[in-house]
Amino acid sequence: MTVRPNLDRHQRACRMLGHALTLGADAEAWSGLAVVLEHRLTAFERSCLLASVIGAMEIDDALLIAGMIARKARIGMPLPPFLDAVDDAAWWADNASVEERKAVLTAAFLSLPARDQDAFLSHASRRVAA
Repeated sequence: MTVRPNLDRHQRACRMLGHALTLGADAEAWSGLAVVLEHRLTAFERSCLLASVIGAMEIDDALLIAGMIARKARIGMPLPPFLDAVDDAAWWADNASVEERKAVLTAAFLSLPARDQDAFLSHASRRVAA
């Protein structure tokens, strides 16, 4: 008997879910499930699964999990420069979330003397006009 490709990958994902369920409260051990789901299910299938699981949760628990995921996506505040402050800042800005970049930009701008704030705004205005 030949198994259709979708059925095979779905059965493997379900089998892994069954194994994870036997792990009980060991949240760390569940991390392997994510790897299998990523490889066995399409992005659409994973999204539908996520929506179903969230729909089965209490709203406070769902919000707690969503907050944990959002925090994991952040890279944190910039570290002190290692060799070249400009290169380090550019790397951080390329990898930070929009929320992190806005927070650091605002704090850095407000910490500048008024003369430097004016120069920055003038420079930014010229770039926008160009």
